[in-house]
Amino acid sequence: MTRADRIFQILKLHTNQRMEVRDIVEKLSQKEGVPNLHPAAVTTTVCSDNQSKDTRGETPRFNHSGDGTEERGYISIREKKESVRSIKAISENYYESIPKIIEKANAKAKSELKKAIAELTWQEFENNFLEQILDALGFSEIQITQRTRDGGKDAECQYKRGLVNSKAIVSAKHWKGKKIGPDEVQRLRGLKGDTDTGVIVTSNSFSAEAIKEAEPSQNQRSIVLIDIDIIVDTCFTKKIGVDKVPVQSFFKFSGFKTGP
Repeated sequence: MTRADRIFQILKLHTNQRMEVRDIVEKLSQKEGVPNLHPAAVTTTVCSDNQSKDTRGETPRFNHSGDGTEERGYISIREKKESVRSIKAISENYYESIPKIIEKANAKAKSELKKAIAELTWQEFENNFLEQILDALGFSEIQITQRTRDGGKDAECQYKRGLVNSKAIVSAKHWKGKKIGPDEVQRLRGLKGDTDTGVIVTSNSFSAEAIKEAEPSQNQRSIVLIDIDIIVDTCFTKKIGVDKVPVQSFFKFSGFKTGP
């Protein structure tokens, strides 16, 4: 029995199969008869065991903070929730099934994310959430300036255009019904100020007319349109409201090279 096996056995006998590293160290020291065992001996063993199994295409058996599946200072047993039927279905054509399963899971996560955004109050959308999205998109020095529905600016920020720092004004539209029309583009473009860019961020989408209206025009403020799809993609990229699930390596037989 390896040290990883002993750690797994200790966790398996625990009530919820989850323990603090220091408690695992204490029980492991008793099992191995090694006093003053360092916590690194446990974490290193767990990481190495997971990596070894992943390399062989097997399911890692531990959750730990190092791979983002567990809280810092804890280790737990990784659950296997697949049914025998689903495993059989996947194994028959896994290199086609697995990507489809991942795509379906991601589509579900996007749907749930859109629903959660829609359920935000307009104050929540125009305050903390707006700031998170702007920051994730690369804007800096973000200042929430207004929390009203009067069509004015809701934030000011900066961004880089090549080597030049530019200023932008932002209008947030948490609309649950109709799409954003061209009048909102015109309103933001017409606001007084020396900012050369306007940004409209919406939890909805833009009409074709609004998209046409936002096209670059000489001697007019540039308008950037950020709709719900861009917001959701940004949330996925920057892990806002979603967590990336670690997936073990999987392999497809490709045959042997017999020729030169």
